[in-house]
Amino acid sequence: MKFAFGTFNNEFVRNLPYQAATAVGFGLPYDEALKAVTINPAEIWGVSDKVGSVEKGKVADLMVTDGDPLEIQTQVKYLYIKGKEVALTNKQTRLNDKYMSRQ
Repeated sequence: MKFAFGTFNNEFVRNLPYQAATAVGFGLPYDEALKAVTINPAEIWGVSDKVGSVEKGKVADLMVTDGDPLEIQTQVKYLYIKGKEVALTNKQTRLNDKYMSRQ
């Protein structure tokens, strides 16, 4: 049976990988958890010809991490939406950098 994790709003979308990781902890195979946040939703919604996997001709939404995307400590290093790099800085990261660099 094909399924996907979802939030149905943007408020908790950042937690999708952790929901998948929790399911792995309860016995879901790792590969199925990754599919449940990538290709499965695209197939369920009927848009897998455009999104959901990294293939020539599809929309280039891609994240580059320093580790396993289902692990909490993993950091996103680069993010590309529709093939364009998205800045990973915001007011909070700039304030953190500012005050962490104080002596």
